[in-house]
Amino acid sequence: MLLQEILNSKIKYTVTKETAKSFATQAEVGGRIIQFTAYNDGEQGWSVDFAEVVTKSNRTGPVFGRTGSGSELQVFSMIVDSLKELEARYHPTMITFTADKDGDSDTRAKLYRRLADKYFKGWKREEFNHGNTTHFTYTKEEE
Repeated sequence: MLLQEILNSKIKYTVTKETAKSFATQAEVGGRIIQFTAYNDGEQGWSVDFAEVVTKSNRTGPVFGRTGSGSELQVFSMIVDSLKELEARYHPTMITFTADKDGDSDTRAKLYRRLADKYFKGWKREEFNHGNTTHFTYTKEEE
């Protein structure tokens, strides 16, 4: 119940890109910039990811994976809201994303699966592992 309430909290974000083949949002969460991006390749549907955007170190750009900076539930709330907006604007029938292992742990893939299964109710899930990465594909069932 608490997880659902937190994921339903509204994190203010800005749409930073909106074209026929790409959509992006950005928000400040816990003092960090989080960026959600989605790309449509036409055949495989929409591929989505999110990352922290680092601008204050000798390495700038997106940082994928665990940063240990906190505010994870607020980040996921922003991602869910961005997915909802993607769905409302583009009506995707297929969404893909990946989860990389954190060392030997696959807890990230388990978390992403659990959250995505909750969000994509009525969609068919397929997944496969390749090396340290779990690939997820959610396909909207025919109505």
